[in-house]
Amino acid sequence: MKRTVPLFLSLCLALLGSALAQVRGGELRYGRYADSLFLDPVLNDANLDIWVLTNLYDTLLQPTEDGTGVQPGLATEVTPSEDGLVYTVTLRPDIKFADGSPITAQDVKWSLDRARNPENGIWGFTLESIESIEAGDGVVTINLSRPDATLPAALATFNSAIMSQALFEAAPGATDAEKAEAFAESPVGSGPFVLSEWQRGSHMVLERNPYYWEVGEDGEPLPYLDRVRFEIITDDNTRILRLQAGEIQGAEFIPLSRVAELEADSRLTMELFPSTRVNTVLMNNRPELNDGTTNPLSDVRVRRALNYAVNKEALIQVVAFGNGTPMQSYMSSTTPLYEAQEGYPYDLEQAQALLAEAGYEEGFEVSVLTTTGSAD
Repeated sequence: MKRTVPLFLSLCLALLGSALAQVRGGELRYGRYADSLFLDPVLNDANLDIWVLTNLYDTLLQPTEDGTGVQPGLATEVTPSEDGLVYTVTLRPDIKFADGSPITAQDVKWSLDRARNPENGIWGFTLESIESIEAGDGVVTINLSRPDATLPAALATFNSAIMSQALFEAAPGATDAEKAEAFAESPVGSGPFVLSEWQRGSHMVLERNPYYWEVGEDGEPLPYLDRVRFEIITDDNTRILRLQAGEIQGAEFIPLSRVAELEADSRLTMELFPSTRVNTVLMNNRPELNDGTTNPLSDVRVRRALNYAVNKEALIQVVAFGNGTPMQSYMSSTTPLYEAQEGYPYDLEQAQALLAEAGYEEGFEVSVLTTTGSAD
């Protein structure tokens, strides 16, 4: 399993060893490995954009700190009926978009209807159980075609972000896609920040949203920062050098080959987060190959043998420089859908025995398709 590696300049705060009062104001400069592409939460599936979208837009519910549940967001309550077919959403009073206009139940209905439209973004499947939505006075009723225990999680996902219907429809363009393209250049949401400057390929600046609803530990509205400046630094070494020089306070996607070195740097604080990405080798188990011959991989004994023959720990040490975890499924352990199960230990004798049993004692040739330009 790969891990994303963000790096932060510690500024000696970690040496104090005790909780520190939050300081308000200031600018965070953060080094990104590439620029964002398109800042519409519905017509989007790129992480580069999603990480910015979650700062610009807000959702009815939010993920909990550990990512295993949800908590109130723009909604104070999302309550299911006894039969699980109706969810009643109660909105926070006096919530506003970043331009100061009120967030209404109609904005919620319009946003979710747009997000679940199959002609829009590919994430609409998360809301496919919704049959209809009704907007009331500070209350939204979501009617389902079937009970769906995943709906609360879907309402906390970036594509379910609440947008201003009036501002979106005022954007130039005849179609949803054309309006989205125009709106996404200067988006207005209700997240903690608002986009104030974007020079593509160079930098992006997010300013504090003065109308944001959530409060911090000091009882004052979040965020603590006045602004965040994203610097686009595509070269890994340059990104690291600028971090070490104090020109930026954070950086993402540090090469795994540099992790051990930078962890030892007392000026830096590194955090490794388990990734949702799992590197896998998918096997074609069709009975016949294109030339009509028998496909060895169609035999489950062969597939089991290959699993026994792969030393996953060694691969992690060589390819990921020790940063990873052997997995038994293509489902990441970071998702609530993951279920731990016993995997295949590295056992060449067992692998050879299974191949012999399947009639391939002398082995066989197999072609592997992979992408070019990937380090792993």
